[in-house]
Amino acid sequence: MEQYLTLLCCLALASGFVVKINDDEVQWKAWKAFHGKSYKTETEENARKSIWRDNLKKIAEHNSKGHSYTLAMNQFGDLTHNEYQFIYLGMRGHFST
Repeated sequence: MEQYLTLLCCLALASGFVVKINDDEVQWKAWKAFHGKSYKTETEENARKSIWRDNLKKIAEHNSKGHSYTLAMNQFGDLTHNEYQFIYLGMRGHFST
């Protein structure tokens, strides 16, 4: 009986992990559709999805800290900070103050 309960717990944890992965995938697809994003290759899409997930984590971390403002995902979510600066602000390289 104990082995059965252990197996059941493991399956429950594993199914929760799969749901989380699928939830990210659903969010990614919805975000792409909403912002009209498409990519030329699977490699580019995977790279952009990875950046998007990193940005989503940064947003969640920021919002969990109780700052006076919150962040949200927008149309620039598939860009790194440096890419955004280069493309939209005309900045080149990394600047430190």
